[in-house]
Amino acid sequence: MNTHIIKVLDRGTEVMCMAIRMEPMSTEERELCDKNGWGLNPEKDYLFLARMTPHVQLQYDPYEWDGGRTLYLAHRYLKDVFSLKGWESILSIHVVDVRELEGEAP
Repeated sequence: MNTHIIKVLDRGTEVMCMAIRMEPMSTEERELCDKNGWGLNPEKDYLFLARMTPHVQLQYDPYEWDGGRTLYLAHRYLKDVFSLKGWESILSIHVVDVRELEGEAP
């Protein structure tokens, strides 16, 4: 697994998160991941976001974050970047400002 720390900002909100890329190490692991719904393409599919709190919250699907827009929109953005440009592009992101993503004045 590869990880990267990202600060997520929104109106009055600052959340420290970790982007995690799962890396199957063999064909068997890749097939197991595919059978469990993760897909066969780790370069495009295997991105998780973890909210770094005492009780870490980890999601694969951006739509699974409980309430609010902040983590949902940040996660969706990161998955889009990961899918289109790859992990190296995620490493260049240090802050995700949801206000900017939504076209709001920071």
